[in-house]
Amino acid sequence: MQAVATSFIISIVPDSVATALNSFTDVLFTAAACGEGRLCGFG
Repeated sequence: MQAVATSFIISIVPDSVATALNSFTDVLFTAAACGEGRLCGFG
């Protein structure tokens, strides 16, 4: 049973990590663009 749970976690985690990384890079690019003050309405 433990082996099943482990393989289940291993199959789930990479998807979560990829999703988190994509969200994180989106936030970084948005923050970088806003820091320039050109692509956002701020500054």
